[in-house]
Amino acid sequence: MVTGMNPEIGNILIVDDDQDFADSLEEFLENFGYRIRTEYNLKSAEHAVGEFHPQVVLVDVRLGHTRGIDLISMIKDDWPELLFIVMTAYADTDTAIEALQRGAYDYLRKPLNLEVLTSTLERCFRNLQLQQEKEEALNLLKLNEERFRKLIEGSVHGIVIHDGTTPLFLNRSFASIFGYASKEDLADLTSLDGLLTHPEQNPWKGSLSPASSQMAAPLVLTGLRKDGREIQIEAISQEIEWEGNTVTQTSLVDITQRNQLEAQLRQAQKMEAVGQLAGGVAHDINNMLQIIRGYTELALTMVLGTSAANPHLKKVLNAADNASKLTRQLLAFSRREVLQPKALAVNDLIHNLMDMLHRLLGEDIGLSIRAAENLPSMMADQGMIQQVLVNLCMNARDAMPNGGDLAIETTLFVVDQAFRDTRGWAVLPEYVAISISDSGAGIENQLLAKIFEPFFTTKEAAKGTGLGLSMAYGIIHQHKGAIEVESELGVGSKFTVYLPPSSARPEAEAPSLKREVSGGEETILFAEDQEEVLALMQGLLEQKGYRIFPALNGEEALKVFSENPGQFDLIILDMVMPKLSGRSVFEQIRARYPSLPVIFSTGYSSNQLDEEFIRNNAFKLLRKPYSPDDLYHAVREALDG
Repeated sequence: MVTGMNPEIGNILIVDDDQDFADSLEEFLENFGYRIRTEYNLKSAEHAVGEFHPQVVLVDVRLGHTRGIDLISMIKDDWPELLFIVMTAYADTDTAIEALQRGAYDYLRKPLNLEVLTSTLERCFRNLQLQQEKEEALNLLKLNEERFRKLIEGSVHGIVIHDGTTPLFLNRSFASIFGYASKEDLADLTSLDGLLTHPEQNPWKGSLSPASSQMAAPLVLTGLRKDGREIQIEAISQEIEWEGNTVTQTSLVDITQRNQLEAQLRQAQKMEAVGQLAGGVAHDINNMLQIIRGYTELALTMVLGTSAANPHLKKVLNAADNASKLTRQLLAFSRREVLQPKALAVNDLIHNLMDMLHRLLGEDIGLSIRAAENLPSMMADQGMIQQVLVNLCMNARDAMPNGGDLAIETTLFVVDQAFRDTRGWAVLPEYVAISISDSGAGIENQLLAKIFEPFFTTKEAAKGTGLGLSMAYGIIHQHKGAIEVESELGVGSKFTVYLPPSSARPEAEAPSLKREVSGGEETILFAEDQEEVLALMQGLLEQKGYRIFPALNGEEALKVFSENPGQFDLIILDMVMPKLSGRSVFEQIRARYPSLPVIFSTGYSSNQLDEEFIRNNAFKLLRKPYSPDDLYHAVREALDG
């Protein structure tokens, strides 16, 4: 019985000049599900291969005056996957050998044994199927390898496969992490130890690699870039099979930028926490200073300069002024001070400080200035920025007890991508930079991360509070800038302040003229939640002839105003009061009397005080503690329009 396979597809080309034999063979094979095409000469057979695309060719050795085996040579190069089975009625061993040499798959003698024929065809198509499966597997392997290559090469993680410290494979990101343009630059790398500053603690060693296929805990390491710069790296290792061997795969991530940004966040959180405390303390102190200063000035006017107490009272005023400056710095440190920004010429600002700095620094410290030309101005609070610069210069002086050199330099700093990547605050393309460099003792590396923290100081207990640099930090950040430090032991330190530039023209300094201010008979609503402050200010204004209606909170202010409609010429409102804020009171009054002048006062922070609201409406702002003269001037300016 003839047996055979029934393949899903199977094209067979029969080439034989015996038409009856060829047709009967075609009919026989079609019963097995094969698709058959029959040709009777070499020329038509060659053409049929291109049209019919057979997988197997059954060809007679002799085709009239031609030889069937010549068909093998004619088309084998173009169709190398074709299988040829040569048929002959002549038992010619040499012909069979020649056919096999030319690439024939098998050799069958006529008359054909049909069982042998079907068995041979089964074998042909089975081999073809195996070959196809092999090619598909190879193609899938190539595809997977390509995907693997793209995945590994495209990964943002540095990946290295290694046997101990010997690298076997690494990707582009691995090379990039260590500062190399391409992985080919590391082609001669024979040991991974040279990529770390402490090779005794690295993921290449067996002690730090996992003992199984489970990933080990991540390690934080210090890497060494091509340019010599140290970077922080997080590494995770895992054992894998690689080319028949058990090796280690290590994935690396450069976490230098992340660590820097996290440190900045921690610093900001510390400043915010202490700032909340500082803001509240400063507010309470300002109210007490308002009382101290007000009554002291009142006492000075009463003794008219003839009393022996006069110089003592002036010392009280000076102490109150110094305390006021300290509270303002506390508010600035907490980024809660109401700034009074204006366009400043940076170089002029520094030159105006020179006389003071020469006196403060002493003769044993050389002071020099390197000022860049054509610097843009900056929008800043002049007093605040001067305070920061003086503070930095005083710190530099303290770092040079035996004398030295101090240099102040101004530049227009252009921000590049590398600088921006490690500094979340660097959002502008350029900044006005002010650097203060000294030749002092320098600061230890482990202390650099702490020097801007509140109450941290390396000075003796009697020589420093630990607030100077943290205040400078707060002031500069409130100006949407930054302050950074570089230092080397035995060489010196360099503090750099970065501030946003402005296109505004610097304002000319207006001469301050102290003049006597007359009083008046106008009616004023004065709202202040501190009873002692309210009583003092009411007394001072009533001495000048004004008629005062006092209120201790926002609701009381509205009630007084409603009970005396149309009587008031001016309203003085504390911004932060119980029940209703000064701004809420103002908005309700302004809705009915849009032209009524208003003065705001505050001893509080810019979180509560809408700084932009004050600036945009050009309101006069009295910052506590203010003097009686400040109050008198503000009242007359508001009333006289």
